[in-house]
Amino acid sequence: MSDFEPVEEDQPSGRPPRRRRPQQSRGPGRKKKNASGGIERMIPSNNIPALIGYYIGILALIPCVGIILSIPAIVLGVMGLRKFSEDPSVHGKTHSIVALVLGGFSLLAYGGGILFMIVASALDQ
Repeated sequence: MSDFEPVEEDQPSGRPPRRRRPQQSRGPGRKKKNASGGIERMIPSNNIPALIGYYIGILALIPCVGIILSIPAIVLGVMGLRKFSEDPSVHGKTHSIVALVLGGFSLLAYGGGILFMIVASALDQ
């Protein structure tokens, strides 16, 4: 017996009826295919700390707010890496690393700039 079922439609005379594969139900082991699978890897919506840390890390490059935003970017980057290490299916490792790098760079750059200004003003007096 075939896995195909005949389709009852008006067929021109002389042609056999078309056949259609039967619908398979999704059981507990079968997942629905996600049409946005590539987007999910690019924008890790399941790893919120990594995503927010990434955006804060980029905003930390803005002068005057960078020293304030760099610390949350580092913290959220670490939280995103921890979440990724617990469950790699959430993705977001790259976003977490970028948050750490940009947050660390901003902290060092702006912190060094502030320290330089303090030392320079102390030496002028």
